[in-house]
Amino acid sequence: MTSSPEGSVHSNAPKGDRPLFVVAAQFPNSESQARAYYDSRNILIQSSELELAAHRFRIVRTKILHVAVIGYSSNEDLKHHINRILTRGDLIELPTDIIDLLSHRLRPIPSASSWIEGTQRSLVQPKRQ
Repeated sequence: MTSSPEGSVHSNAPKGDRPLFVVAAQFPNSESQARAYYDSRNILIQSSELELAAHRFRIVRTKILHVAVIGYSSNEDLKHHINRILTRGDLIELPTDIIDLLSHRLRPIPSASSWIEGTQRSLVQPKRQ
């Protein structure tokens, strides 16, 4: 599985018939990284895309700051908007091990859970049945 700078991934293990979407960029400083991360995150919160997640991280050995959005979405307008936000940095291809690590967090939440992970601004509660 590899990512392309255009923000798409052709996964060997797609969810249903949807390929994994990955777009990532590196940034020269924490301020530009933070702006791209929060703008991406806020777009995801507003769109209610629960199968996409924004990640902000630094690879320790290189000390390079990154933002990545990863998940499943068929919303082409949203994916285009995320790409535009991340082009504020330099779009990159993420190594497979990092894609695997970030996509691992997209696993389905067991229906017995009484909570799910959210952002500091928005926690989404599961619907009661």
